[in-house]
Amino acid sequence: MARYAAIVHWAQNNTQYDSAATSKFAGGADGWLVAYAAAHHAIVVTNETPAPFAKRDIKLPDVCTQFQVPVCNTFDMLRSLGVTFSLV
Repeated sequence: MARYAAIVHWAQNNTQYDSAATSKFAGGADGWLVAYAAAHHAIVVTNETPAPFAKRDIKLPDVCTQFQVPVCNTFDMLRSLGVTFSLV
């Protein structure tokens, strides 16, 4: 809970983002996801791309970077797990 509070506090006090972005972030699941991953030493998997200079949207990879939570995309995850697909 403390990690989630820190994440939301960071988002709400970050002057880079407009009020609509912080409201959307506070009402969504991304903050909870990053807090859970931080608490359990997990990796967040997302297809979002970082947008460190965005004003209207708080991107999941940017939050992960801010809180030193590892993040990767779906394809990197599948590759690291050795998943292969084949036509039968």
